[in-house]
Amino acid sequence: MTDEHTLAPSSLIELGMGARRLTVSKFAPIVLLILTIGLLDAGLATTPASVRLGAVGILPATGILGALLQNSVAGETLVVIGDLDAAVAPSAMSRGIVASRPRIVVPRAVTPAILVLVALVVTI
Repeated sequence: MTDEHTLAPSSLIELGMGARRLTVSKFAPIVLLILTIGLLDAGLATTPASVRLGAVGILPATGILGALLQNSVAGETLVVIGDLDAAVAPSAMSRGIVASRPRIVVPRAVTPAILVLVALVVTI
């Protein structure tokens, strides 16, 4: 990559703020889990099988979409971290973002796995 095609560290940091999207993407599956548990308590368990199946189908569908989004944003964040790591004179902010690289595994794998396990427990 030539110098004319590289981004300044400040631009990379701005791109790296996509981590906020990662945080927001976690809300939908959590809200749906809470809502489903509330609906089960409110009588969902006594509704026809087709209604229960529809309600249960929403959980994995949303979980899969959430996991895909989280994985995508985490991948983008890793690319930004790689570019920041290659900066010649990194700022303190750049060094801090680069140091967060090992924690990307949490939104990429751990959180989706927990949501899937909870969804399975709730639906079984």
